[in-house]
Amino acid sequence: MYAAIFGLLAAQPDPVTIRSLDSAAVGGSLDSLILGDPDPTLMLDLHRIIVSEKAAEYGKSYRVKLLDTLVIRSTEPLRQAVLQQITKPLARTAIGAGFDQQVQTLHQRYYFLHQPVQYQFGLVAPDRLGGMVHIRPAFENQFSGILGMSRSGQIWDLTGEFDMHLENLLKTAGSYDMYWKRVDSLSQILKFEFIEPHPFGLDFGINWNYHHEVIQGLYTFMENQTQFQVSMSVFPVLRLGFSAGRTLPTEKGRAQGYSEVSFRSFTVSAVHDETDHRFLPAKGYKYEFQLDGGKQNSAGFLEGQYQLANYFPMTNQSFLMFASQGRSIWSKEGKIPKTRFYYFGGASTLRGYREQQFFNTSYQVTTLELGYRPVPVWQGNLFIDYATTFPEPLQHGRLGYGLGFTQVSKQTIIKIQYAVPGSLDFQNGKLHIKWISRL
Repeated sequence: MYAAIFGLLAAQPDPVTIRSLDSAAVGGSLDSLILGDPDPTLMLDLHRIIVSEKAAEYGKSYRVKLLDTLVIRSTEPLRQAVLQQITKPLARTAIGAGFDQQVQTLHQRYYFLHQPVQYQFGLVAPDRLGGMVHIRPAFENQFSGILGMSRSGQIWDLTGEFDMHLENLLKTAGSYDMYWKRVDSLSQILKFEFIEPHPFGLDFGINWNYHHEVIQGLYTFMENQTQFQVSMSVFPVLRLGFSAGRTLPTEKGRAQGYSEVSFRSFTVSAVHDETDHRFLPAKGYKYEFQLDGGKQNSAGFLEGQYQLANYFPMTNQSFLMFASQGRSIWSKEGKIPKTRFYYFGGASTLRGYREQQFFNTSYQVTTLELGYRPVPVWQGNLFIDYATTFPEPLQHGRLGYGLGFTQVSKQTIIKIQYAVPGSLDFQNGKLHIKWISRL
Protein backbone atom coordinates (compact mmCIF):
# COMPACT_ATOMS: atom_id res chain seq x y z
CA MET A 1 0.00 0.00 0.00
CA TYR A 2 2.72 2.45 1.04
CA ALA A 3 4.77 1.54 -2.05
CA ALA A 4 1.79 2.35 -4.21
CA ILE A 5 1.25 5.66 -2.44
CA PHE A 6 4.91 6.70 -2.77
CA GLY A 7 4.79 5.70 -6.42
CA LEU A 8 2.23 8.45 -6.98
CA LEU A 9 4.75 11.09 -5.90
CA ALA A 10 6.81 12.83 -8.57
CA ALA A 11 10.55 13.21 -7.96
CA GLN A 12 10.30 16.95 -7.42
CA PRO A 13 11.20 18.35 -3.99
CA ASP A 14 9.28 21.54 -4.58
CA PRO A 15 6.61 21.62 -5.79
CA VAL A 16 5.27 18.11 -5.16
CA THR A 17 3.21 16.56 -7.92
CA ILE A 18 0.76 13.75 -7.10
CA ARG A 19 -0.15 11.73 -10.16
CA SER A 20 -3.77 11.17 -9.21
CA LEU A 21 -6.96 13.07 -8.60
CA ASP A 22 -8.54 10.34 -6.50
CA SER A 23 -9.23 11.83 -3.07
CA ALA A 24 -8.11 8.72 -1.18
CA ALA A 25 -4.85 8.46 -3.13
CA VAL A 26 -4.13 12.18 -2.73
CA GLY A 27 -4.88 12.05 0.98
CA GLY A 28 -2.65 9.01 1.47
CA SER A 29 0.19 10.67 -0.42
CA LEU A 30 -0.07 13.85 1.64
CA ASP A 31 -0.10 11.85 4.87
CA SER A 32 3.01 9.94 3.77
CA LEU A 33 4.84 13.17 2.97
CA ILE A 34 4.02 14.66 6.35
CA LEU A 35 4.92 11.51 8.31
CA GLY A 36 8.18 11.07 6.38
CA ASP A 37 9.43 14.60 6.97
CA PRO A 38 11.49 15.12 10.17
CA ASP A 39 10.16 18.67 10.47
CA PRO A 40 6.66 18.66 12.03
CA THR A 41 6.01 22.22 10.78
CA LEU A 42 5.72 21.05 7.16
CA MET A 43 2.79 22.64 5.31
CA LEU A 44 1.47 21.48 1.91
CA ASP A 45 -0.61 24.00 -0.07
CA LEU A 46 -2.53 23.14 -3.23
CA HIS A 47 -1.09 25.16 -6.11
CA ARG A 48 -3.02 23.84 -9.08
CA ILE A 49 -4.91 20.88 -10.51
CA ILE A 50 -3.70 19.61 -13.90
CA VAL A 51 -6.82 17.95 -15.31
CA SER A 52 -5.17 16.85 -18.56
CA GLU A 53 -2.49 14.92 -16.64
CA LYS A 54 -4.81 13.85 -13.82
CA ALA A 55 -2.37 15.36 -11.31
CA ALA A 56 -2.36 17.77 -8.39
CA GLU A 57 0.57 20.07 -7.55
CA TYR A 58 1.33 21.08 -3.94
CA GLY A 59 3.86 23.55 -2.63
CA LYS A 60 6.02 22.73 0.42
CA SER A 61 6.77 25.29 3.11
CA TYR A 62 7.93 25.23 6.72
CA ARG A 63 7.06 27.38 9.70
CA VAL A 64 9.73 28.76 11.99
CA LYS A 65 8.61 27.22 15.27
CA LEU A 66 10.36 27.07 18.64
CA LEU A 67 9.32 24.53 21.22
CA ASP A 68 6.91 25.87 23.83
CA THR A 69 8.05 23.25 26.36
CA LEU A 70 11.25 21.20 26.52
CA VAL A 71 11.86 18.36 28.98
CA ILE A 72 15.10 16.39 29.38
CA ARG A 73 15.39 12.95 30.96
CA SER A 74 18.67 11.40 32.04
CA THR A 75 19.51 7.82 33.00
CA GLU A 76 22.12 9.16 35.45
CA PRO A 77 21.49 11.63 38.30
CA LEU A 78 22.31 15.20 37.26
CA ARG A 79 21.38 18.50 38.87
CA GLN A 80 18.49 20.31 37.23
CA ALA A 81 20.61 23.40 36.53
CA VAL A 82 23.06 21.28 34.52
CA LEU A 83 20.27 19.58 32.56
CA GLN A 84 18.81 22.98 31.69
CA GLN A 85 22.17 24.17 30.37
CA ILE A 86 22.57 21.02 28.25
CA THR A 87 19.23 21.65 26.53
CA LYS A 88 19.53 25.45 26.41
CA PRO A 89 20.74 25.52 22.76
CA LEU A 90 17.79 23.31 21.78
CA ALA A 91 15.27 25.66 23.36
CA ARG A 92 16.64 28.48 21.17
CA THR A 93 16.64 26.47 17.92
CA ALA A 94 13.66 26.18 15.59
CA ILE A 95 12.54 22.60 15.07
CA GLY A 96 13.54 20.97 11.82
CA ALA A 97 16.87 20.11 10.23
CA GLY A 98 18.68 22.68 12.37
CA PHE A 99 17.22 21.21 15.53
CA ASP A 100 18.29 17.72 14.56
CA GLN A 101 21.82 18.93 13.83
CA GLN A 102 21.96 20.67 17.21
CA VAL A 103 20.94 17.44 18.95
CA GLN A 104 23.58 15.41 17.10
CA THR A 105 26.35 17.79 18.22
CA LEU A 106 25.55 17.42 21.93
CA HIS A 107 27.89 14.43 22.23
CA GLN A 108 30.72 16.59 20.82
CA ARG A 109 30.26 19.18 23.56
CA TYR A 110 29.98 16.75 26.46
CA TYR A 111 32.48 13.96 27.00
CA PHE A 112 29.91 11.75 28.78
CA LEU A 113 27.41 11.55 25.89
CA HIS A 114 28.54 8.66 23.69
CA GLN A 115 25.14 7.13 22.96
CA PRO A 116 22.89 8.82 20.36
CA VAL A 117 20.59 11.42 21.89
CA GLN A 118 16.92 10.59 21.35
CA TYR A 119 14.12 13.16 21.15
CA GLN A 120 10.45 13.36 20.25
CA PHE A 121 7.79 16.02 19.74
CA GLY A 122 4.14 16.15 20.75
CA LEU A 123 1.28 18.51 21.54
CA VAL A 124 1.04 19.46 25.21
CA ALA A 125 -1.98 21.71 24.61
CA PRO A 126 -3.84 23.09 21.60
CA ASP A 127 -1.30 25.01 19.47
CA ARG A 128 1.49 24.30 22.00
CA LEU A 129 4.32 22.01 20.92
CA GLY A 130 6.49 20.18 23.43
CA GLY A 131 9.71 18.22 23.11
CA MET A 132 11.35 15.51 25.20
CA VAL A 133 15.08 14.75 25.04
CA HIS A 134 16.50 11.47 26.39
CA ILE A 135 20.21 11.26 27.27
CA ARG A 136 22.21 8.29 28.53
CA PRO A 137 25.39 9.64 30.14
CA ALA A 138 28.32 7.23 30.56
CA PHE A 139 30.38 8.32 33.55
CA GLU A 140 33.64 6.58 34.47
CA ASN A 141 35.32 6.26 37.86
CA GLN A 142 38.75 4.67 37.74
CA PHE A 143 41.69 3.98 40.01
CA SER A 144 45.12 2.49 39.46
CA GLY A 145 48.12 2.41 41.75
CA ILE A 146 51.33 0.59 42.54
CA LEU A 147 53.92 1.23 45.24
CA GLY A 148 57.45 -0.03 45.69
CA MET A 149 60.25 0.45 48.21
CA SER A 150 63.97 -0.14 47.89
CA ARG A 151 66.76 0.21 50.42
CA SER A 152 70.20 1.68 49.88
CA GLY A 153 72.19 1.42 53.10
CA GLN A 154 70.06 3.04 55.78
CA ILE A 155 67.90 4.98 53.29
CA TRP A 156 64.56 3.72 52.00
CA ASP A 157 63.39 5.02 48.61
CA LEU A 158 59.67 5.08 47.72
CA THR A 159 58.64 4.57 44.09
CA GLY A 160 55.29 4.01 42.44
CA GLU A 161 52.34 5.46 40.59
CA PHE A 162 48.84 6.55 41.62
CA ASP A 163 46.12 7.60 39.17
CA MET A 164 42.53 8.41 40.13
CA HIS A 165 39.78 9.63 37.82
CA LEU A 166 36.27 10.48 39.07
CA GLU A 167 33.23 11.76 37.18
CA ASN A 168 29.88 13.24 38.22
CA LEU A 169 30.91 13.14 41.87
CA LEU A 170 28.71 16.14 42.70
CA LYS A 171 26.00 15.34 40.11
CA THR A 172 27.28 18.23 37.98
CA ALA A 173 28.84 16.13 35.17
CA GLY A 174 32.31 17.25 36.26
CA SER A 175 35.50 15.20 36.10
CA TYR A 176 38.35 15.20 38.61
CA ASP A 177 41.84 13.75 38.17
CA MET A 178 44.82 13.23 40.45
CA TYR A 179 48.05 11.70 39.16
CA TRP A 180 51.28 10.98 41.06
CA LYS A 181 54.34 9.15 39.81
CA ARG A 182 57.74 8.70 41.43
CA VAL A 183 60.28 7.02 39.17
CA ASP A 184 63.19 7.31 41.61
CA SER A 185 64.60 9.76 44.13
CA LEU A 186 65.39 12.21 41.29
CA SER A 187 62.11 12.31 39.33
CA GLN A 188 58.54 12.83 40.52
CA ILE A 189 55.29 14.10 38.99
CA LEU A 190 52.13 15.43 40.63
CA LYS A 191 49.13 16.58 38.56
CA PHE A 192 45.60 17.73 39.36
CA GLU A 193 42.82 18.44 36.87
CA PHE A 194 39.32 19.74 37.55
CA ILE A 195 36.66 20.16 34.83
CA GLU A 196 33.13 21.46 35.38
CA PRO A 197 31.01 21.96 32.22
CA HIS A 198 28.47 24.20 34.01
CA PRO A 199 29.64 25.30 37.48
CA PHE A 200 26.78 26.70 39.61
CA GLY A 201 24.49 26.25 36.59
CA LEU A 202 26.38 28.80 34.46
CA ASP A 203 26.38 28.49 30.67
CA PHE A 204 30.17 28.15 30.45
CA GLY A 205 32.61 25.65 31.89
CA ILE A 206 35.84 25.80 33.91
CA ASN A 207 38.97 23.73 33.38
CA TRP A 208 41.76 23.94 36.01
CA ASN A 209 45.13 22.17 35.82
CA TYR A 210 48.08 22.07 38.22
CA HIS A 211 51.40 20.46 37.30
CA HIS A 212 54.34 19.99 39.71
CA GLU A 213 57.32 17.95 38.55
CA VAL A 214 60.89 17.26 39.65
CA ILE A 215 62.94 16.34 36.59
CA GLN A 216 65.99 14.10 37.04
CA GLY A 217 67.11 16.02 40.10
CA LEU A 218 67.98 19.03 37.94
CA TYR A 219 65.03 21.38 38.42
CA THR A 220 61.41 21.68 39.54
CA PHE A 221 58.66 22.66 37.10
CA MET A 222 55.41 24.22 38.40
CA GLU A 223 52.44 25.42 36.32
CA ASN A 224 48.92 26.57 37.16
CA GLN A 225 46.40 26.87 34.31
CA THR A 226 42.79 28.08 34.35
CA GLN A 227 40.54 28.05 31.29
CA PHE A 228 36.92 28.95 30.61
CA GLN A 229 35.07 26.58 28.29
CA VAL A 230 32.51 27.66 25.71
CA SER A 231 30.91 26.04 22.67
CA MET A 232 30.84 27.27 19.08
CA SER A 233 29.55 25.76 15.84
CA VAL A 234 33.09 25.27 14.49
CA PHE A 235 34.63 24.19 17.81
CA PRO A 236 32.18 22.30 20.06
CA VAL A 237 34.68 22.66 22.94
CA LEU A 238 36.72 25.89 22.96
CA ARG A 239 38.77 26.89 26.01
CA LEU A 240 40.21 30.34 26.74
CA GLY A 241 42.27 31.24 29.78
CA PHE A 242 45.63 31.98 31.27
CA SER A 243 48.61 30.10 32.64
CA ALA A 244 51.42 30.95 35.05
CA GLY A 245 54.38 29.01 36.35
CA ARG A 246 58.07 28.88 37.16
CA THR A 247 61.07 26.58 37.10
CA LEU A 248 63.51 26.29 40.01
CA PRO A 249 66.87 24.59 39.35
CA THR A 250 68.66 22.59 42.02
CA GLU A 251 72.33 23.13 42.83
CA LYS A 252 73.14 20.25 40.52
CA GLY A 253 71.00 21.82 37.82
CA ARG A 254 72.61 25.25 38.14
CA ALA A 255 76.02 23.64 37.72
CA GLN A 256 74.79 22.17 34.42
CA GLY A 257 73.36 25.42 33.06
CA TYR A 258 69.73 25.24 34.20
CA SER A 259 68.30 28.63 35.21
CA GLU A 260 65.23 29.95 37.01
CA VAL A 261 62.37 31.02 34.74
CA SER A 262 58.98 32.63 35.47
CA PHE A 263 56.34 32.62 32.75
CA ARG A 264 52.81 33.91 32.19
CA SER A 265 50.66 33.44 29.12
CA PHE A 266 47.22 33.54 27.57
CA THR A 267 46.06 30.15 26.36
CA VAL A 268 43.48 28.92 23.86
CA SER A 269 42.64 25.30 23.07
CA ALA A 270 40.13 23.37 20.98
CA VAL A 271 38.94 19.81 21.65
CA HIS A 272 36.88 17.56 19.38
CA ASP A 273 36.03 13.85 19.58
CA GLU A 274 34.10 11.95 16.91
CA THR A 275 35.35 8.43 17.73
CA ASP A 276 32.96 5.51 18.15
CA HIS A 277 34.27 4.20 21.49
CA ARG A 278 35.77 5.84 24.55
CA PHE A 279 38.40 3.17 25.26
CA LEU A 280 38.62 1.04 22.10
CA PRO A 281 37.92 3.32 19.12
CA ALA A 282 37.97 1.82 15.63
CA LYS A 283 36.29 4.58 13.64
CA GLY A 284 36.21 8.38 13.61
CA TYR A 285 38.67 11.05 14.63
CA LYS A 286 39.64 13.27 17.55
CA TYR A 287 41.98 16.16 18.17
CA GLU A 288 43.18 18.65 20.75
CA PHE A 289 45.15 21.80 19.93
CA GLN A 290 46.54 24.36 22.36
CA LEU A 291 48.41 27.62 21.79
CA ASP A 292 50.00 29.75 24.53
CA GLY A 293 51.49 33.22 24.13
CA GLY A 294 53.07 35.41 26.79
CA LYS A 295 56.34 36.21 28.51
CA GLN A 296 58.99 34.09 30.20
CA ASN A 297 61.16 36.34 32.35
CA SER A 298 61.27 39.45 30.10
CA ALA A 299 61.13 37.74 26.70
CA GLY A 300 58.03 36.98 24.65
CA PHE A 301 57.32 33.37 23.75
CA LEU A 302 54.88 31.17 21.86
CA GLU A 303 54.16 27.58 22.80
CA GLY A 304 52.04 25.05 20.94
CA GLN A 305 51.00 21.46 21.46
CA TYR A 306 48.63 19.10 19.72
CA GLN A 307 47.27 15.56 19.67
CA LEU A 308 45.23 14.05 16.86
CA ALA A 309 44.13 10.59 15.79
CA ASN A 310 42.13 9.30 12.83
CA TYR A 311 40.68 5.77 12.63
CA PHE A 312 39.92 4.23 9.23
CA PRO A 313 37.84 1.00 9.25
CA MET A 314 39.21 -1.68 6.90
CA THR A 315 36.79 -4.51 7.70
CA ASN A 316 34.16 -5.04 10.39
CA GLN A 317 36.92 -6.16 12.77
CA SER A 318 40.06 -4.30 11.66
CA PHE A 319 41.13 -0.70 11.22
CA LEU A 320 44.09 1.52 10.42
CA MET A 321 44.93 4.38 12.77
CA PHE A 322 47.07 7.43 12.03
CA ALA A 323 48.03 9.63 14.97
CA SER A 324 50.39 12.48 15.67
CA GLN A 325 51.36 14.52 18.71
CA GLY A 326 53.92 17.19 19.38
CA ARG A 327 55.06 20.22 21.33
CA SER A 328 57.13 23.26 20.40
CA ILE A 329 58.27 26.49 22.03
CA TRP A 330 59.68 29.65 20.43
CA SER A 331 61.20 32.69 22.13
CA LYS A 332 61.60 36.20 20.78
CA GLU A 333 65.16 36.22 22.10
CA GLY A 334 65.90 33.04 20.19
CA LYS A 335 67.49 31.02 22.98
CA ILE A 336 65.22 28.78 25.05
CA PRO A 337 66.21 28.19 28.72
CA LYS A 338 67.05 24.54 29.40
CA THR A 339 64.34 24.37 32.07
CA ARG A 340 61.75 24.95 29.33
CA PHE A 341 62.83 21.98 27.19
CA TYR A 342 60.41 19.08 26.65
CA TYR A 343 61.22 15.54 27.72
CA PHE A 344 59.74 12.69 25.70
CA GLY A 345 60.02 8.95 25.30
CA GLY A 346 58.17 6.08 26.95
CA ALA A 347 54.62 4.72 26.96
CA SER A 348 52.78 7.99 26.29
CA THR A 349 55.00 9.34 23.48
CA LEU A 350 57.73 7.15 21.93
CA ARG A 351 57.30 3.50 22.86
CA GLY A 352 60.35 1.26 23.00
CA TYR A 353 62.45 3.80 24.90
CA ARG A 354 62.88 4.85 28.53
CA GLU A 355 60.58 7.41 30.10
CA GLN A 356 61.87 10.96 29.43
CA GLN A 357 64.90 9.59 27.56
CA PHE A 358 65.10 12.53 25.11
CA PHE A 359 64.65 16.29 25.38
CA ASN A 360 64.42 19.18 22.93
CA THR A 361 62.67 22.51 22.36
CA SER A 362 60.25 20.74 20.02
CA TYR A 363 59.31 17.23 19.03
CA GLN A 364 56.74 15.39 16.99
CA VAL A 365 55.73 11.73 17.22
CA THR A 366 53.83 10.14 14.33
CA THR A 367 52.12 6.79 14.83
CA LEU A 368 50.79 4.24 12.36
CA GLU A 369 48.77 1.43 13.89
CA LEU A 370 46.97 -1.64 12.58
CA GLY A 371 44.19 -2.67 14.93
CA TYR A 372 42.02 -5.77 15.28
CA ARG A 373 38.83 -5.74 17.37
CA PRO A 374 36.92 -9.05 17.06
CA VAL A 375 34.61 -8.17 19.96
CA PRO A 376 33.72 -4.79 21.49
CA VAL A 377 35.72 -5.47 24.70
CA TRP A 378 39.03 -6.70 23.24
CA GLN A 379 41.48 -5.10 20.85
CA GLY A 380 44.94 -6.02 19.56
CA ASN A 381 47.32 -3.81 17.62
CA LEU A 382 50.66 -3.54 15.80
CA PHE A 383 52.25 -0.09 15.83
CA ILE A 384 55.16 2.03 14.61
CA ASP A 385 56.15 5.28 16.33
CA TYR A 386 58.45 7.78 14.61
CA ALA A 387 59.77 10.76 16.57
CA THR A 388 61.46 13.80 15.06
CA THR A 389 62.98 16.93 16.56
CA PHE A 390 63.72 20.31 15.04
CA PRO A 391 65.51 22.03 13.36
CA GLU A 392 66.94 18.83 11.79
CA PRO A 393 64.04 16.34 11.85
CA LEU A 394 65.43 13.87 9.31
CA GLN A 395 68.82 13.53 10.99
CA HIS A 396 67.47 12.79 14.45
CA GLY A 397 64.46 10.58 13.73
CA ARG A 398 63.85 7.66 16.09
CA LEU A 399 61.67 4.61 15.48
CA GLY A 400 59.82 2.34 17.86
CA TYR A 401 58.00 -0.87 16.91
CA GLY A 402 55.67 -2.99 18.93
CA LEU A 403 52.46 -4.84 19.58
CA GLY A 404 49.88 -4.85 22.33
CA PHE A 405 46.35 -5.57 23.40
CA THR A 406 43.67 -3.93 25.51
CA GLN A 407 40.80 -5.64 27.33
CA VAL A 408 37.86 -3.82 28.89
CA SER A 409 35.46 -5.37 31.41
CA LYS A 410 33.01 -3.97 33.93
CA GLN A 411 35.67 -4.17 36.64
CA THR A 412 39.00 -3.47 34.91
CA ILE A 413 40.82 -2.04 31.91
CA ILE A 414 44.04 -3.90 31.08
CA LYS A 415 46.50 -2.52 28.54
CA ILE A 416 49.78 -4.33 27.73
CA GLN A 417 52.29 -3.18 25.10
CA TYR A 418 55.75 -4.43 24.18
CA ALA A 419 57.97 -2.20 22.04
CA VAL A 420 61.57 -2.19 20.83
CA PRO A 421 63.69 0.68 19.50
CA GLY A 422 64.37 1.13 15.80
CA SER A 423 67.58 -0.89 15.98
CA LEU A 424 65.42 -3.96 16.77
CA ASP A 425 67.41 -4.55 19.95
CA PHE A 426 65.01 -6.99 21.60
CA GLN A 427 67.18 -7.19 24.72
CA ASN A 428 66.40 -3.53 25.37
CA GLY A 429 62.70 -3.79 24.60
CA LYS A 430 60.24 -2.06 26.92
CA LEU A 431 57.12 -3.65 28.41
CA HIS A 432 54.37 -1.16 29.27
CA ILE A 433 51.56 -2.46 31.50
CA LYS A 434 48.56 -0.47 32.68
CA TRP A 435 45.92 -1.96 34.97
CA ILE A 436 42.94 0.22 35.83
CA SER A 437 40.17 -0.67 38.27
CA ARG A 438 36.74 0.70 37.36
CA LEU A 439 34.86 1.84 40.44
